[in-house]
Amino acid sequence: MSAGGNDTLTAAADAGAFSGLLNHTGGSSDDSLTFGHQFANSGTATLDLGVDTAADTVTFQGSIGESGGTVTIKNFNFNHDTIDVPAGVIAVTGEIADAGGNLTWTDTGGNHTIVFHEIGSGGTGIVATAAQLASLSGSICFRGLAAGQRRNGSIPSISVDKTRY
Repeated sequence: MSAGGNDTLTAAADAGAFSGLLNHTGGSSDDSLTFGHQFANSGTATLDLGVDTAADTVTFQGSIGESGGTVTIKNFNFNHDTIDVPAGVIAVTGEIADAGGNLTWTDTGGNHTIVFHEIGSGGTGIVATAAQLASLSGSICFRGLAAGQRRNGSIPSISVDKTRY
């Protein structure tokens, strides 16, 4: 999916899961993406937030890239973009690998894996350190949501609000 302007996407459980594929390319304005439980579980997802200065938000309401799944976030800028993860999930620097220009976060339980494309050392994007990525009080944060809590009050469903396709 791809469109210009403000993008809003809310997907229920299992989006991109079980050998599934989900690709999203954001617009030049604020993007708000929300994914339910088992996002890209044994599947593949690529979320391109776009090269912009807009405040993009990605909210994960459950597991992320579990069971060998791959979730890649492109054009993430720790200066203004936000990643929300389930309550109790905290990224620490020891869980973040810096290799090949990417920062890859895998929690110690193995339930969550996100590749932040090209923001590691040697990357071509807005470079961040593992400490900046893991920071709970810095410009970028992993903010835990309580079980069942929705950041924008949405219910689990799939809806796409695009200004044009």
